[in-house]
Amino acid sequence: MKKRAKVVICVFTDGEKILTEKRLLENYSEWQTLIPGGGVEDFETIEQALKREVFEELGVIPLEFIVLPKEEQILGLNNQIIVPFLITKWQGELPEKILDSGNRLEWMIIEEVLNSPIKPTKKIVEALRKYLSKS
Repeated sequence: MKKRAKVVICVFTDGEKILTEKRLLENYSEWQTLIPGGGVEDFETIEQALKREVFEELGVIPLEFIVLPKEEQILGLNNQIIVPFLITKWQGELPEKILDSGNRLEWMIIEEVLNSPIKPTKKIVEALRKYLSKS
């Protein structure tokens, strides 16, 4: 049985808003709201992948972060396991665009992101909202 790929999702928050990426996806005519992230390499732990992806895509270093509880992990496209991290403190200044793709970044209110037609994005934000309501 083939091992499912893991993907780390980088949820930057200031408490009320989260950092989103605007990307034009196949089968969609409009830009869609996603949450930055990337794959875990074979030799990496989830935390190492988080730090690498954040630096590659955003040029900052996460200083304070937590992985959302295992029950908040999500099955994404191609049956990938999505592991959301909540990042509350980082070193450096966030750019206006994803560094390796040029996609625009935007701070959005959590409730706005729940309107995303992209199911994994919506599930990630629902998990984040659930987690934040408990803490």
